[in-house]
Amino acid sequence: MIRSLFRHASMTAFALCLLVSGCAGEPSESGRSRLAVQGDEEPASAERGAEHYASHCARCHGADGAGTVVYERSIQKAKGFTDLVQKGHGGLAALPIFTDNLLESIEMHLAVVESAPELAVPEKARKLYERHCIACHGPQGLGGSLAPITITGHPAIASIVRNGEGAMPPIPASTLSDADLDLIQRYLLSIR
Repeated sequence: MIRSLFRHASMTAFALCLLVSGCAGEPSESGRSRLAVQGDEEPASAERGAEHYASHCARCHGADGAGTVVYERSIQKAKGFTDLVQKGHGGLAALPIFTDNLLESIEMHLAVVESAPELAVPEKARKLYERHCIACHGPQGLGGSLAPITITGHPAIASIVRNGEGAMPPIPASTLSDADLDLIQRYLLSIR
């Protein structure tokens, strides 16, 4: 539920940022506003898709479309990619502001991009988790003396660790650096 709400909020915020940042919209046949992109009359190409993917999509979906902490599922070979973006799916907000031409370019880019190799989570990450987390959250983050970690793929984990929430005490950067916190989060994703 929290993940679904966060995804919806993230996608809505993303769409609002695009609109507020001065993206001029032009109505499509359906009357929806679309992102007006200079040179949109250019034929769709993977190169053009790579440029726009990096600007508009990579933050949430990863450089290769394989997913990130914000959106864990791969969109590399998503069936009905254009419909997914324009209409939304599974609780994700629709982003109907992209033209069909631009979406075709992004889809072409995703078809040729290779997945990044699986990054090995260093042993240090496991040891950090054991030192700072295992006593309350158990060996798999599924619960121990307190509660399961239910937000392992959620960016708010850093905020909860730093500020505390419920029975979770705040852990300052002087105790656990941002780099170490990132390692712990990667470790949690690797064991699930």
